[in-house]
Amino acid sequence: MDTTAKLIFMEMAEQINNIRPNNILERAELSYKIVKESVRKLNDSMEQYTFKNQEEEIRYFKYIRPQLLREQIYYAELYYLESLKPSKDKQSIEQYLNDHLKYNNQYFERNRTFYNYYRRGQTHQDQVLFVSMTESALLPTEGAIEKDSYLSQGHSYILARLQALEILNSYIQNEINTLNNRSPSYKEPGELTWTASKVALIELLYALASIGAFNHGKADLKTIINTFQEMFSIHLGNYYAVIQQNIRIRKKNRTAFLDSLKEYMERRMDETDENPRFT
Repeated sequence: MDTTAKLIFMEMAEQINNIRPNNILERAELSYKIVKESVRKLNDSMEQYTFKNQEEEIRYFKYIRPQLLREQIYYAELYYLESLKPSKDKQSIEQYLNDHLKYNNQYFERNRTFYNYYRRGQTHQDQVLFVSMTESALLPTEGAIEKDSYLSQGHSYILARLQALEILNSYIQNEINTLNNRSPSYKEPGELTWTASKVALIELLYALASIGAFNHGKADLKTIINTFQEMFSIHLGNYYAVIQQNIRIRKKNRTAFLDSLKEYMERRMDETDENPRFT
């Protein structure tokens, strides 16, 4: 199951990377068609598959299926957003984008308990949230959506939609900032300077935002990015594009910097255990 899903995702990522049109509307449409086909392949591969145990079923509905579903939902929403965007004055465009943000955030509010559960890495409700044909103690949410389909287990879909809207909100906020020529206000360089790559910092901050590390999970990615830009006097540019085109669809390892952090930290602790005076 894992190998098949990984191959489907890698093939999808490569096809999206090879899309040439620069027009965002065309890119969204072509990407959506690619992802839709990938979801169909995943569905076909799972039709006759029997989960080995409940843990495998939970992993599928909590991690594997949402990984593809969120891409399909994201590109569909992006196409819808761009196709209806007004081409008039700046004020009309900004109002349209803000209305879209407000609408998306209402979905987050309706499902806040569930999403906080996921972002905090909790697992005690997994047996009722990510197993087919079960009722959740975390309701009310929109868990009834597509619940009649075994392959579209309700909370798996909700999770994918929340993840897709989070990425879409970052895109919308970046469009608003670009529209108003906004850029972070920078301080004079302090004692610490970020000398790793900008992509590495964006990956780190995206991870911190995903786990809800700031303000009890209420701080959005934009706020976190801007805070660290000022802190380190660094300009991360279009961080949304980096997440979309560099991090999220890496062929091999989407968490390269985070994995390096873990490796080097464990190595340093091992060295400290062997040589305590060098702490």
